[in-house]
Amino acid sequence: MSRNKLTKSERIILRYYRSLGRGLQLDFVRSLKTIAAECGTSTKTVQRANDHFAALGILIWLSGNSASWKTGMQGQPTRYRLNLKGFSGFDKVLGCTPAMLREVRRQLNCCSP
Repeated sequence: MSRNKLTKSERIILRYYRSLGRGLQLDFVRSLKTIAAECGTSTKTVQRANDHFAALGILIWLSGNSASWKTGMQGQPTRYRLNLKGFSGFDKVLGCTPAMLREVRRQLNCCSP
């Protein structure tokens, strides 16, 4: 399978992320459980999709915590940043070409190349 080919679940998850804002770059805060529930997938599927998006250089995140270790504490959800044009410098590190990212955007039918 091509690195820039998205699975059905990945397309659903990426479309959900896109629905959270406007433009090609957006920030959002969600837990894996919330994303999985909204997309009708498992948290493992969301994790695999996020790993693939990170390998493409379009998603970065700062992990939250569940705070389940302490009674009465509220956890912090994960903070995400999505950039469908790719983050500066990631093309050098990850080897993602602009053509690969155009193909990902084409699969979403959401934005111009």
